[in-house]
Amino acid sequence: MRIFTGPNDVVYAVTLAASNAHVAALTANHLYIWNVGNNDSLQVLPIEFDVDFRSNLISSADGTWLAAYCCDRMCIWRKSSSNWEIASEETVPGLCAANFDRGSAACLRLVAASPVPRNKTQVSVMQRTLANGKAKVKNDVISIFPAAPSQLQESAQFHDRFIYAMDVSSDGRWFAASMREKVVHIWQIADASHIGSVKLRGLPSKIAFSPDGSQLAIDVGTTVYIHRTDTLELESAWKVKYSNFPRLAWCPDCSCLARVNWSATVRRYDVHVKRELSPLTVRKFLASAVQFAPDGLTFVVGTVGGSVIAWDMQ
Repeated sequence: MRIFTGPNDVVYAVTLAASNAHVAALTANHLYIWNVGNNDSLQVLPIEFDVDFRSNLISSADGTWLAAYCCDRMCIWRKSSSNWEIASEETVPGLCAANFDRGSAACLRLVAASPVPRNKTQVSVMQRTLANGKAKVKNDVISIFPAAPSQLQESAQFHDRFIYAMDVSSDGRWFAASMREKVVHIWQIADASHIGSVKLRGLPSKIAFSPDGSQLAIDVGTTVYIHRTDTLELESAWKVKYSNFPRLAWCPDCSCLARVNWSATVRRYDVHVKRELSPLTVRKFLASAVQFAPDGLTFVVGTVGGSVIAWDMQ
């Protein structure tokens, strides 16, 4: 176990860059980056927009790009020869999900929701190619579909409400969303086709596709349901402690799922064996964020006290 210190604020999101060379943590107004291979030297970068529990921090496959987003705001950083520097900071109306493509390090995928006539809401999936320099940003729309098969009673003002969940798979094939209802809808992005819905007993607070897109984890507060993406078949149900704001993270080989819920315990679930592994305790702190390293051998946990803890999976 290793502990990285520096922030004196809640860590809302964490990530590790390729080869575990950098650990990054997102707080209310700053991005903290530790260079693991250089005596854990710390770089602190300011963020000009407010960050909270709805925020996310993502890293490109080759570890040369970082992106943070919260509600409509997004900031992107690139790694130079000596340190990290800001590439862009912008407003993306309706931004609600983003990830880097698994097959292309510089391809960033964005999901944005917007109201349309007759009180409906549509979702647009876009992608852009990141480049060094000051090239003009261009988002290419690759798919558009309604946020739910039936008409919503009102336009979804996502960032004014806490109960909604959505995710896009890192292979760019699938999109899943729940709009304040006890059901999750799944689409195939390529042809904007609705493949089906998963009915639930509670409101989902978190949705997370596995790294290869083959499975979908749905957190409804007291249970995490794991479904096959293509058939929607239920594979397992993991009983967990209740939380309104959980964080889920998949291991890169899709064998393990980790969860934190602003408590002192980090829980892990073996997806293949279908049982919970031994829980880990964050002493003196509450766990607020979790993410696996690209090699799957390490995972990091952000805490309410500001520290970031790295554990070996063994």
